[in-house]
Amino acid sequence: MRGPSAATRCATNPARGIVDCSEVDESRLIAVSKALRGRAVLVAENLDTQIGWKLAQDLGFTLFQGRFFGTPEAI
Repeated sequence: MRGPSAATRCATNPARGIVDCSEVDESRLIAVSKALRGRAVLVAENLDTQIGWKLAQDLGFTLFQGRFFGTPEAI
């Protein structure tokens, strides 16, 4: 019997359309991004480096957030 899919190992909130993979290793993140590519908007958060941004782009993420782009400011 096969184990759960990569997407089910991530925290999900179907009502909001959210799959949170922040606590999974890189190989699972790659599997999830491949499974969801073209079916969902992939948002990469907490990007701190250009390397992380490039990796997120390579995995198919289209929206990005993090200190690499600027420090948070109070509104």
